[in-house]
Amino acid sequence: MLKILVDFLGQTGVTELFRLDTELFGVMIPGKLVMIAIACLFIYLAVRKGYEPYLLIPIAFGMLLVNLPLTGLLNGPLGTQPGGLLYYLYQGT
Repeated sequence: MLKILVDFLGQTGVTELFRLDTELFGVMIPGKLVMIAIACLFIYLAVRKGYEPYLLIPIAFGMLLVNLPLTGLLNGPLGTQPGGLLYYLYQGT
């Protein structure tokens, strides 16, 4: 049961968030998870507190997109399989 759960999380990309890939003051930290937390803080400040919402919301949304584990979201269509969501959003620009 545990192996199935670990395999599922590995395929969805959640394990990529917790990879210790950034060093801060000599301590390894999960950099993507920290950046997602900062993006959520920016969204909170923009929406709830009203601090420069026209500036903070696009910055925070970009931070979220960059730091999400992209497991197939950018892939184009292959054969009969459709492409990922971000692929089609990019094609619209």
